[in-house]
Amino acid sequence: MLTSAFLCRLAKMIALVESHQSWLETITYQMCQMPYAQQSKHLGGPIGLLKMSSTRAAHEVADEAVQIWGGRGLTQTGMGRVIENFNRTYKFDAILVCPRLLVCAGGDRG
Repeated sequence: MLTSAFLCRLAKMIALVESHQSWLETITYQMCQMPYAQQSKHLGGPIGLLKMSSTRAAHEVADEAVQIWGGRGLTQTGMGRVIENFNRTYKFDAILVCPRLLVCAGGDRG
C-alpha cells in the first residue's frame, strides 16, 4: 500500500542520491578537463564538501530505509539483509574513499 508517508520518504531518498550523483559527475568532469596543477588548486575543497555531504546523505538514506522496512531492516538475513548491511557499513566508505579522492584531486598537500 502506497501511503503519503512512504512516498515522502522514498522521494527524500531519491532526491538525496540523485543530487549527490550529479555533484559527483560535475566534479569528475572538471577533473577530466583540468590539468593536474589546476585540480590541486581548485578541486580539493569541493571534493571534501562532497565527501562530507555524501556521508550525511548516506546516513539519511540508511535511516529512511530502516524506517520503511521496519524490523526487517535490522535483520542480517532475509528481506532486510541489504538494508542492514548498508546501514552497518556506509560509514566505512567515508573513511576508505577519502584519501583516494583527495590524492586524485591533489588535495593532499602533505
